[in-house]
Amino acid sequence: LLKDAGKDKEGDTINKLLSEAMFPAYPDHYTLNGEEKSWMKKESAVFYESLLRMENLYTTKPNLILYGQPGKGSEKILTGLGDLYCREGRSVRYLGFPNFLEVLQTRSRLPKSNTVYEKLLTVDCLLIEDFPDRNIYDQKLASEIYTLLKARSESHIKSFAANKADGSKKAKPFATIVSTCYNPSKWTERFEGDPMTVLRIINILFGMGAAISVDDSAYKEVE
Repeated sequence: LLKDAGKDKEGDTINKLLSEAMFPAYPDHYTLNGEEKSWMKKESAVFYESLLRMENLYTTKPNLILYGQPGKGSEKILTGLGDLYCREGRSVRYLGFPNFLEVLQTRSRLPKSNTVYEKLLTVDCLLIEDFPDRNIYDQKLASEIYTLLKARSESHIKSFAANKADGSKKAKPFATIVSTCYNPSKWTERFEGDPMTVLRIINILFGMGAAISVDDSAYKEVE
C-alpha cells in the first residue's frame, strides 16, 4: 500500500508539472521517440544523447539553441525535452515567442502583478519556440529579453557555486532552451537597430550553452 501511495503521489507531481508547462496540444503533446537523431548532423546527434541524460542542467552551460527550417523538427525536440524534464521532476514553462513578448510587455506596465514573469525567472527550464519569429523594433523590449535571460544565467551560476562550496545546498538549474529558424548570426537582423543587445543575448544562450542544427538543409541556408 505504501509503495502504491508513493507511486500515486509521484504520478500526481509529474502530471502537475506537465500541466503547468503549457505544452502545445497538451496532453497530446510531442514526446521523444528516438527518431530525433535522424534530423541532426552526426556531431549534434552525439551531443543530443547528453541532453537526454539532462547533463546540461548540471553544468555551467545549461542553455541550448535548436535551429532548423520550420517543420523540420526543432519545435518537436523543444517540446520533447520539456516533457522529459517534467517526468524527471523538473519545472518547465513553454512559450511561443509572441507570448514571451507579451509577458515582458505586461511586466513593463504592471511590474508588481506579473506573476507569470516571476515564474519565468524561477522555473528550472524555460522553453521559447520560434526565437525570434518577429522583428523587434523596441529597444526597451530587447533589453527586457536580455535582462530576463541574464537573471536566469546568474541564478544558475550562483546556485551551482553555492552547491560546490557547500554540498548540503542542492543545486537548482536555470536552463533556457529556444528553437529558431535563424542561425544566431542572423539575429541582429531581427533586432533592428540594437546589435549590442543581440550580441549579449547570443552570448548568454550560446556562450552559456550549445547549438544544435536540426537538419543539414537549414544549416546551409542560414549560414
